[in-house]
Amino acid sequence: MLQSTRVLDQLRERIRYMHYSLSTEKAYVYREHFSFVGKVGAGSWLAA
Repeated sequence: MLQSTRVLDQLRERIRYMHYSLSTEKAYVYREHFSFVGKVGAGSWLAA
């Protein structure tokens, strides 16, 4: 059972559970983060 409520933290937990390397974890989190930002639109999260 995943303990976190944040999506990227859940992804990290799952990757660690599967015993993937730290570099793989970083790559997966980077890819998921920027695919989400691309869907939302870069301007919307940069605006203050």
